[in-house]
Amino acid sequence: HNIVSTAGSEKQEAGKPREHLHTGRILLAEDNELNQEIAIAILGEAGFSTEVAENGQIALDMLKKSQPGYYQVVLMDVQEEKLMQVCEAYRAQGYEALGVSGNLADRDDLNRMFDEAVKLLDGRLDVLVPAAGIQRRHLPEEFPVEEWDLVRKINLDHVWLMIQRALELMLKQPTGGKIITIGSMVSWFGGTTVPAYTATKGAVTQLTKSLAVDCAGRGININCLCPGYMDTEMCANMTQARKDECTLRIPAGRWGTPEDMKGPVVFLASAASDYLNGAVIPVDGAYLVK
Repeated sequence: HNIVSTAGSEKQEAGKPREHLHTGRILLAEDNELNQEIAIAILGEAGFSTEVAENGQIALDMLKKSQPGYYQVVLMDVQEEKLMQVCEAYRAQGYEALGVSGNLADRDDLNRMFDEAVKLLDGRLDVLVPAAGIQRRHLPEEFPVEEWDLVRKINLDHVWLMIQRALELMLKQPTGGKIITIGSMVSWFGGTTVPAYTATKGAVTQLTKSLAVDCAGRGININCLCPGYMDTEMCANMTQARKDECTLRIPAGRWGTPEDMKGPVVFLASAASDYLNGAVIPVDGAYLVK
């Protein structure tokens, strides 16, 4: 499972087990800054960097082995050239990967992108991973309101708007659907100089819980993955001292990689998680529990 497939017109009856899919289509949203959230969410199905794309291929292989049929992927990114390169790399490996480029911070463009993706995938949506995320660092008293608005639009608004559009389709399908949101360690605690990022990631986890209450009985599973400290671009500007401090607190003894997100994403996108709703799952090497 991932996002979008051939549409059905029946509504899922409350409490009724869904018909399991044998084909699936995936829709992944990303923005112009590859970071831990984006890399992780994409990992279960596809990726935007070579490393993530390779791991995403493994995850797709797992999905193919777990269920008969095929999976189509629609990737979204503001960088059209990069997006096309990734799609071409997937197609060269035998996967059906499609791309839709645009600006997720613009509501009209977001709706256009969603409509294009659904059209490419024949009107059916199986799994949505609204994974775009950016971060801006400033002291609270110096945080530019324009950057606050941008972080909110990408990290929170696009998640809500994509989910709302997805539900319009999923609730009409006898197979229902899966939605995987992406939180963060700052969904639990405060992060220094990242008030907008912290606020939006906390909001995403609460949004996930609220939507799960309304959708669990209607064949829709909505859950959230929260990556710990990941060896990705978002953390590249941290000082070595801060990196060493974080490493010492991780019981697993190392930072995470996109590979570590593969299994959780595949699990949440598959029938194995049909009775899991509103969960907020840390993937952090036991960082939070120390």
